Amino acid sequence: GTTNGDTIPNRLRETLNANPGRGQPQVEILNFGRVGWDSTQELIALATEFRKYHPDYLLIYDGRNDAFQASMPHYRPFWNTWNVETDRELNQRSYLKELFYPVYRLKEKIRGLRHREEYTERSAHLLFQEKGAGALDFYKAHPGISSVYKENLRSMFALAKEMKCKGVVIGLQPQLSWCNKPFSAEEAAFDRNRLQPSWKKAMLDLFPVMQHAHHEASISPPLPVADLDLNSLFAAEKGWMFSDDCHATDEGNRKIA
Repeated sequence: GTTNGDTIPNRLRETLNANPGRGQPQVEILNFGRVGWDSTQELIALATEFRKYHPDYLLIYDGRNDAFQASMPHYRPFWNTWNVETDRELNQRSYLKELFYPVYRLKEKIRGLRHREEYTERSAHLLFQEKGAGALDFYKAHPGISSVYKENLRSMFALAKEMKCKGVVIGLQPQLSWCNKPFSAEEAAFDRNRLQPSWKKAMLDLFPVMQHAHHEASISPPLPVADLDLNSLFAAEKGWMFSDDCHATDEGNRKIA
C-alpha cells in the first residue's frame, strides 16, 4: 500500500546517505522483509539463507505478526508455507511471480478446503471480515508467546554476533490499536468497517506482553542492542499514518525511518 520510494528501507537509506562524511561509502540497505512472517520464520531464514550477507548492523522489525499468531493459535496464513529459495527466486523474476502466484494461491485454497485443521485462513477471514464476528469470543492467546518471541530475538542476537555485526536495532512494530493515536478519517473508517471488537481486544491484551518480551530480550545481549517501541512515535499524530491495522502509509513509513 505504499510507493517504492516510500518504503521504510528506502527512506532509511536516503536518510543515512543524505550527509555522507568525506571518504565514507554509501550505506547499503538489504531488505529481507516478508509478508506475514513471524519471528520464528525470520530466525530460520537468518540462520540458513540470510546470514551469508554479513551486514554491519541487523535491523529487526517485529512483534505484530507474533501477536497475531498468538491471538489465533491455529491460524497459519497460506504464505507461511512459502519456501525461502522459491521466494527469493520469484522476487528476482517478477514476471514469473506474476504468473505463478495466482496458481499458488488457488492450490493452497484447495488444500485449505481439504485439510481444514492445517489451513484455516478461509474460516478466519470469514470470521474477521464477512460474518461480523464482534459477538464471538474466539480469543485465546498462546500462553508461550512471550518466551518464544523473547528467545527468538535472543537467538537472532547471537547470530548477529556470529556474523560480526556491530550491533542490532529491534523495533517493536507499530499497530493501529497499539499506538493510542487520534484516528484520521481513513483510519477510523478502517477500524469501523474491518476490525472486529473481539480481535482488537485480543491484540490490545497482547500488546504489553509483546512490549515486555521485547524489552526482556534486550537485557544483557551479546552485542550492542537498541530497543525501540515504534508505537510511541505515533501517539501524538493526528494524520493518516496507517493504511490498515499494521501497514503504514507513505507518511508513516517516513516517520518510522
